[in-house]
Amino acid sequence: MSSRTSMMDEFESVFKSSVRPHVEIEPLRFERLLMVLDCCGAQEKRQAVVACAADLIDRHKQLETRVIAPCRPEASSEQAEALLAESLETLSRAGEGRVAGQVATGSPHRVILDHVKDFAPSMILMSSLFGENDEDLETYTLGSVTDRVLSEVSEPVLLIEGKVDDVARMWSDILVYVEDQNTAHACLAATRTLALKEANTHLFHVIDSEWLTQVGRAVELASELDSGKTKEAIVRSLKRDMDHYLSAAAEALDRTGHRAATFIEVGDPIDLTRRQIWAGGHRLLICNSVAPDQKLIDSIAYNLAAYMREIPLLLV
Repeated sequence: MSSRTSMMDEFESVFKSSVRPHVEIEPLRFERLLMVLDCCGAQEKRQAVVACAADLIDRHKQLETRVIAPCRPEASSEQAEALLAESLETLSRAGEGRVAGQVATGSPHRVILDHVKDFAPSMILMSSLFGENDEDLETYTLGSVTDRVLSEVSEPVLLIEGKVDDVARMWSDILVYVEDQNTAHACLAATRTLALKEANTHLFHVIDSEWLTQVGRAVELASELDSGKTKEAIVRSLKRDMDHYLSAAAEALDRTGHRAATFIEVGDPIDLTRRQIWAGGHRLLICNSVAPDQKLIDSIAYNLAAYMREIPLLLV
């Protein structure tokens, strides 16, 4: 073995783990659902959120559900009261769990945050563009209310935008974006809790090509190794390391009655995740944040929330 080959092997070993982890997945505690009713948005969007909540109430018999209809101080509450009553009737017929609701007057994001603090929900359910009617926003950004909520909560948030053709299929074909091993467990716990038995679950990881370029350039400047070769070595080692984890996680999901597969790509995380959704026909995306404060702001998960409208997105 040449000294150059030995050097490359040593370089590659820096990025990989030699031990395959053992993964056990405890289910997410799912006891309280906070549903936020958008009384200003389109009827189709509102119906999709209500239909999702009704399905969760039907499948999780002990779920306690609180519905809030934020109403700005300058707006009339009559429409909000009527839409709330209609939604509560639908949800009450869905299952045995407790369902209650109220129209809450005030700044919408502050109303939501106050109820999060008071109710301590296991999950928040709302539309991606809450309170927004500007079609120009729908492809590029979050509604300002949703944006502010995501920046201040650490509870799981399920975002729905537009019609959901078959709510039950959300829980039978799930794409799980695994950004980092340290934060993946919450995604797997949510998958175990929400997925139907024998659901197809796809664990998906992307090695960021922009990060690889930066590392390769740094190595090229700091050593005698060729940047192209070092990038290939980094990709191989990172793939092996993440494959160890994803394979163990897939086996853990299989043990709980699901059918799991794993995928690792190299490129732009947002673009490749959207391509995976289109190619795989998935009905729900689950992902987590690796932000230092464990909130969702300024992460890949947050950017997926801002730009991805194809299917519902659960941020945990």
